[in-house]
Amino acid sequence: MTARSSLVALSLALAACGGINFGSSDGGQRGCSVDGGANEGVKQPGNQPGGVDLAYGDLAVAPDGSFVVFEQDARLAVAWTKSGVVEVLPVALPSRLAFAQAAHVVYVSSTFDGAVHAIDVDAGETLWAAPVGALDDGFLAVTEDDAHVAFAASRTLWVLEGKDGHVVKKVALESPVVDLEILPDERRVLAVEMHVFAPNAELDRGAPVATTRIDVLDLETGDLRVLSVPNCSDDVVVTGDGKRAFLAPTFCPKDPISVIELTAGKESFVKNLPGFGPVVLAPDGNTAVGFFDANQVDAALFDDPSAIPPKGAFHLMVIEPAKLTYAFYEYGPVWPRYATTPNGKLLLVDDDLGSTPARLFDLETRAFEAIEGPALGFEQLALSSDSRHAYVLSKLESPRRRRGRGRAGRATTAALNEHDLYDLDLAAAKASPLPVGFRPWNVNIAPDDRSLFLRKDDHDLCVFSLETLSCERNLVLTIGL
Repeated sequence: MTARSSLVALSLALAACGGINFGSSDGGQRGCSVDGGANEGVKQPGNQPGGVDLAYGDLAVAPDGSFVVFEQDARLAVAWTKSGVVEVLPVALPSRLAFAQAAHVVYVSSTFDGAVHAIDVDAGETLWAAPVGALDDGFLAVTEDDAHVAFAASRTLWVLEGKDGHVVKKVALESPVVDLEILPDERRVLAVEMHVFAPNAELDRGAPVATTRIDVLDLETGDLRVLSVPNCSDDVVVTGDGKRAFLAPTFCPKDPISVIELTAGKESFVKNLPGFGPVVLAPDGNTAVGFFDANQVDAALFDDPSAIPPKGAFHLMVIEPAKLTYAFYEYGPVWPRYATTPNGKLLLVDDDLGSTPARLFDLETRAFEAIEGPALGFEQLALSSDSRHAYVLSKLESPRRRRGRGRAGRATTAALNEHDLYDLDLAAAKASPLPVGFRPWNVNIAPDDRSLFLRKDDHDLCVFSLETLSCERNLVLTIGL
């Protein structure tokens, strides 16, 4: 799953709040909050779907843990974790980042010059820059062999050669991109475009109120297949074998989870299931999870109408991707937000309103478990690779503001970005505060699970040892710009 852009989330929210009447009894929640479905705050070392979101302050941790790349004062910076040296890299207004697999090279898009840059991190030098002309935020992905870099923004999809940045394919899109994925076969890229509402759409006539274009481009041949999916747009989740995908929006006047066939040459829309999303997929591919609003039901999506839960609550919806069977588990009065552990056995479930206590959901027993300790909100999560701990940035009671994107609005209000940090022992279901001495803005974890990377402010990073429970190194950028 990729991180949705703030523009996309805001557009969807505005469409839902002020557009077509949902007829929902949720007190106006749907469309007036932008955090539901798959939790976007999960951070990990290496590449992340759609690129590491530097413009939001995310910390890009190298796959080998030797360095961290981040935005500082509208410039790209690298911090070397062993030496503590921090250096400026030659990219202004960095937006998205992807790591090369074979060397200390990063690919970074910039909203300053509208280019995608390849940077040799060891040398601190530009290897190449492809001036694609995209001055707004986009999505970035790279194949595992570093042969191709895909970038989508400004209603355009580019495919670049990883070795020199040469543009091998440029595809004009009809709408802005919402998500970008390299498929598991490593030879196709999938782009989800912003949905288009049908003119004079009416909810009671059974027809879809929106249509989403999904573009599937063969990186080797340049062949393009365009799918039309009767649903709103959002993040897409692809199964590990690359044969199937699920498109499930949080914001849509109707509630389908769309199933998409992705066998090469047979890419097509299959069917719609009830429910909302985005979904999360367990690493083994055998379980997907969305959510269901029992107050807003499209009975036509049920093969068995008797399976519709009674009105009055939101439910987790657990799906078997191969058979497309599903079951519902009541959550509470507002929509849930959820993330899966690396072993796929647990969900961490909360809601962005804090109206229901955060809980764990066991995907094997299908039961909720209360968390002992302080009340948590899962604003950002860094999960240990052994699935024993979740390091949680929990929201404060003060209003929150995300970092701005693009050429404007990048200033950060420190008090609104601060969070409390907790260690959530997943086996014991117990949360304890970590004594860092400050409230971090962002978190990520080292590949060996021994340290956390915590952003103190625009200039300072703390390498926090989970053995000594202290900042073993403070990384401070002092070089003039």
